[in-house]
Amino acid sequence: AFDEDEEAMKISNKLERPVSGDASETAILKFTEGTCTNGDTVKDYRIRNSKGAPPAVREIMFNSKNKWQLSIHELEEDPDQLLLVIKGAPERIIRMCSHVYLTGKAVRFSESEKARVVEG
Repeated sequence: AFDEDEEAMKISNKLERPVSGDASETAILKFTEGTCTNGDTVKDYRIRNSKGAPPAVREIMFNSKNKWQLSIHELEEDPDQLLLVIKGAPERIIRMCSHVYLTGKAVRFSESEKARVVEG
């Protein structure tokens, strides 16, 4: 979560505010915050979608064997649609991907492209 102490709140650009969490959590939060529209924040989205219950439909917690964590959520705009969110070791996650989105379209994610991404 973004730090909400008095000094942090003085920073007008949220993406420059300090974050509580590790590097992965920080990157995910700042990326997601950047995609929010209409003055929304990740915190607003979480509050609206939790409705007093856990926001995830299903969750697989991080463990050292898998090296990834996964959660599935109902979408606020369309409860019949689900959003799968996964984070973890890139080389583990990329192995599970068959397609990627490029310019708004799902395209096959070839083994050579996967290797290129993992190698950096």
